[in-house]
This record gives sequence, C-alpha cells and structure tokens, in this order.
Amino acid sequence: MRGWLAEHIDDELLFDTPDEALSIASRLATDAEFYRVQAKRAYASTVDLAPDQVAARYLEAPR
Repeated sequence: MRGWLAEHIDDELLFDTPDEALSIASRLATDAEFYRVQAKRAYASTVDLAPDQVAARYLEAPR
C-alpha cells in the first residue's frame, strides 16, 4: 500500500490474498480484544482527518 493511506492502516490489517482478508475479517468479528485494539488504533490515526481540520491545513499550506 502506498501513499498517505498506508500510514492509517495497522500492519495487522494488511493482506495480500483473499484468504488473508477473510482471516482478518473473521478475527475482527470473533476476537473482541483484537477488535477493540484495532478500533482504538484506527480512531487515533484518523481523528485529525475531519473535513474542517483537513481544509484548515490545506489553506495554511501556501502561507
């Protein structure tokens, strides 16, 4: 995975094959602790991507 999106996806959620994707989805659905940790990581890595915050950074960039 390339670009800015890669920094927002935990390595434990990356996959190369459909079987790996199914395994991750199954684990998210059945392992409450894994789900909790991944949800917390996802929130923390994207909380500052709210539209108003992104727009403000974009408008500040040229200055």
